[in-house]
Amino acid sequence: MMPRLFIAGGDFLNEVCLIDKEKIHYLKDVLRLKEGDSLYLLDGKGNEYLCRITRLTRNEIICKIEQKKQGFFEGIFLAVACAIPKKNIFDEIVDKLTQLGVDEIFPIITERTQKDLSTKSVNLRQARWKRISLAASQQAQRLKLPKIGEVKGFKDFFSQALDYELKLIPTLSCETITLKKVLEENKTSKRILVLVGPEGDFSSKEVAMAKEKGFIPVSLGSFVLRVETAAVAISSFIRLYYEKY
Repeated sequence: MMPRLFIAGGDFLNEVCLIDKEKIHYLKDVLRLKEGDSLYLLDGKGNEYLCRITRLTRNEIICKIEQKKQGFFEGIFLAVACAIPKKNIFDEIVDKLTQLGVDEIFPIITERTQKDLSTKSVNLRQARWKRISLAASQQAQRLKLPKIGEVKGFKDFFSQALDYELKLIPTLSCETITLKKVLEENKTSKRILVLVGPEGDFSSKEVAMAKEKGFIPVSLGSFVLRVETAAVAISSFIRLYYEKY
């Protein structure tokens, strides 16, 4: 399988010069590519470039672009807003949702989320989540990188939830309908947003607020799921369901 590598910047013309030490090490020492070898470079915006290495040194790699392929995207745009669990579990959530093709991931703070997130801690986590999504995108052979949103409080998040046709909130704290039924009634929806709650679920106040903003309470079955399991389960179901149409 030909190597694939995401490169920031985009809008490449005839050749690409790589000077990032980590990328040079990966291509030169890990994959052991040589001058004359081919690889795919991706700009994270959906464009894929077939390139050939024309120069390879310790400090730079020059890749000549031989073909550009612009990705064509159809189907749904899926976003997941998820409460940040304890420890580094959100790292796993970012990794799995990226592999499942989620387009946008919003980390949110709810009433039952840990509150000891300093600005420094948030910035470090944000940078780590972007690195994780980059690695997962390469592994899953995605053409576009998912967007990792800024950490927001529950109320503040709703300003980013306006441009969606279907909005879902899995919960155990109120009357719900099955996820399958909701999707069957909204087969033409193209932009979908899911709110995934913390351990212990959303508070009744938060669920009421979400319903006022147009979110539909749905059931994921009779079992109580962990945050990371719920995020993966509903994303997988939605992706697989809409692939039929």
